[in-house]
Parts: sequence; C-alpha cells; structure tokens
Amino acid sequence: MTAPSDPVPLHCVFEALSTPVMVLSHELKVVRSNRAAEPYLHDLDAMLGFAKGLIDSKTYPTDTDPPFIHSLVSVHSGVTDKATLQCQWQRPDATATLNVELCLIHQDSTLRHYLLSLADITPLVEVRQQMAHAAKLASIGEMAAGIAHELNQPLNVIRMASQNLQRATEKGSLTPERVAPKLERIQQQIERATHIVSSLRLFGHPDDFEPQRLRASSTVASGVALVAEQLEAAGIAITYRPLENDVYVMADENALAQVVVNLLENARDAVLVHHPEGALISLQEQADEHFFALTVEDNGGGITEDALDHLFEPFFTTKKVGTATGLGLAISYGAVSALGGDIRAANTASGARFTVRLPLAEQQSP
Repeated sequence: MTAPSDPVPLHCVFEALSTPVMVLSHELKVVRSNRAAEPYLHDLDAMLGFAKGLIDSKTYPTDTDPPFIHSLVSVHSGVTDKATLQCQWQRPDATATLNVELCLIHQDSTLRHYLLSLADITPLVEVRQQMAHAAKLASIGEMAAGIAHELNQPLNVIRMASQNLQRATEKGSLTPERVAPKLERIQQQIERATHIVSSLRLFGHPDDFEPQRLRASSTVASGVALVAEQLEAAGIAITYRPLENDVYVMADENALAQVVVNLLENARDAVLVHHPEGALISLQEQADEHFFALTVEDNGGGITEDALDHLFEPFFTTKKVGTATGLGLAISYGAVSALGGDIRAANTASGARFTVRLPLAEQQSP
C-alpha cells in the first residue's frame, strides 16, 4: 500500500487563494494577508486606524461613517461574531464594489483575531444596474397612460385660467381682483405638474446607488403617486396609511421609490387576474426602535408555495410569457438588501403580503 503523501501546508493554500484574505489582530493590525489582498491593504490600513481610534475613545460610528467601520466596531466590541456587507473599496487602479465578510476566529481574549475576506462583485453590480434601468424604462411604458392623464388635469386647469384672462383682457374688464386668483391657480397647477415630472425623473436615469438620510414616508409617497392614477383607472381601490411621525432611514431615493412601484405593479397584476371586481391594495407603514417597515397587501389570491421559494430570483415570473420581465422583485430584493434591510413575502387569507424593512438612520445631533 502506498503511504499517503504529506498534506499541502496551509500557508501554501492561503497564498494560492484568488480571494483576498487577511487576518487582523485584536489591535486591528493586519498580521497576515495573501497576495490577492495586496491591492486593498493601503485603504484597509487607513480604515483600521480610524476604527481603532473610535474604539479607544469609546465613540460610536455615525451615519456618515462607512458601513465597514460600523462592522469593525460591532465585531471588535462583541456585538456580533460575524458581519457581512457590501461596500465601495478604493484600490490603486479603480474603485471596486465588494462583498465583505469579517468574523471572529479566536475567542481567547488575549489572542483574539479576525478573518477578513473580500469578493469583487463590481461586474455583477454593473449588470444589476443595467437590469434595474431596463426595468425602470419598462415601468415608464406601463405608467405612460396614467401619467399622461395625471398631467392633463393641471394643464387643462392652466389652459382654462389663461383663456379666462385672455377674454377679460379683450373685453377690457381685467382687474387685479380677477387676475390674482387666476394666477394663483395657475401657479398651483404648475407646482402639481412639476411634482409629477420630478417623481418620474426617479425612473428616467441610471442610478448611482447613494444611500442618504431620507424621510421614509416622503419617498414611499413619491412611489405611490407614480402609479396611483393607473391603479384607480383600472378600478383598483388603494389605501395608504403613512406614519404620523417623521421616521428617517439611510436609503437611496431612486431605489426605494422603485421598490414601492415594483410592489404595487406586482399587486396590480395579481388582483386584476384573480379579483377584478373589488380589487384592493393597501399600504401601511410601521416603525420600532430599529426598523422602518412598509407592508403592501392585496386580495389577489396569494402565491403558490412553489413560487414563494423563487419569487426573488431574476427572471422568475408566474405571468404569461412576454407579459413580464421577471426582474421587478429581484431588483427590489437586491436594492433592499444593499441598504441593510430585507423583504419578505407571505400569504394572507385573501392574497399576498410583502413586507420591506429598512434600518432606521441614527438620530442627528442637535
């Protein structure tokens, strides 16, 4: 019998990995790294030093600090043993989008170490952005009729007011008392049309994903406004219960508004097929100490158990071939996940319920 060969030394395996891997000490110093990690070390050293300064001064990271800093502090302080996130990383040659995993690998308080691994997903993110933009343009096509009707209303009011002013001018009966209310009405309708166009612009441009501190209800309302007219024209009753108090999240305005539109369009398609008479869609906002939640429910018959397992996969759809891209829910899932939240689907007695949760933004200092 041939004797087994000697195992390959672990340090050779470590160096051969194509994934950047680093070992950090409890003092947040890189004590070991493989060749693949070299392009990332310069930027990493700066962030490790910043995080160590916060820890030593017993200062918590703020909303403006990178997510990686938050994860470092959380794992180092023992809040969690593992953190997974997506972030931008500056390399000497370019800025990359990375999936980052940080975990505790030794629990002895005197020998505490952490394993940091990076995966470059820049190509995947670029494809996802292209898919999202294509889905946005498809949404614009679906919303075109409703938006045209919505714009016609203020335009008709402006036309009537201007015609009245013109007739008064021709008759010589134009007075300040007649002009002022007409001009005020025109101004109001211009503002209404401007709001419609501004909301639509969220969907007309490729988005650079940039989370910022947003009032959650305002962004949700913008998404609702884009499709409300279309839903009502289809005979669908829609109810929306926003929060009474201001709640802020760290989110991308474009992405969050599109998530709302995607969920509403998905609910619309379900109720029109399964419940064309008495179709109902409801939205409700809630918040606790940590999360903002938006629930979208419909009475469209629900989702089969088999479909529930695949809802958020790209190109999966239960609709007829050629009537849907199968991207809406997948894009929504990716956007919400990238913001540190989650999206869940479940059935109710009469239809489906989708719940989107996003972490609350930290309170701003007065």
